[in-house]
Amino acid sequence: MAEQIGSLFKSSLPNGGSAQLVAPAANVNGLVLRTATITAGNAWSILSTGTTAPTSDIDVTRPVILACRGAAAANTGAGASATLPFQITIPAGYGLWLASSGSFNGAYITYDLL
Repeated sequence: MAEQIGSLFKSSLPNGGSAQLVAPAANVNGLVLRTATITAGNAWSILSTGTTAPTSDIDVTRPVILACRGAAAANTGAGASATLPFQITIPAGYGLWLASSGSFNGAYITYDLL
C-alpha cells in the first residue's frame, strides 16, 4: 500500500543560515510530517522542531528530526542528503526549521495539519 504525501508542502533553499518551514502559530492542533529530505553542501544541516528556532546548525537544545553533514568542496553543490524514513507527528505549537551554516543546503517537506 502506498504512503500518503502531505497536502501541504514547503521547499526552501536558504544557502546558509536558517529558514522557517512551518510557524509554531500555524500548527494549532499538531501536524503530521509525511515526507522530508534535507541537503547539505559543505557543512551541517538540521531539520529541527520546537517552540522556538534553533540558534545554529549545531543547536541540540531543540529536538532535531534529521541531520546531515555535507563534504562537498565550497560552492560545488549538495554533498549529502538525509530523508525521513517514516512519518512523524509534531505537537501543537511546535514549528519546523532548517538550519545550516554552509552553502547548498535545502529542505523539502510535505505535511498535513491536524
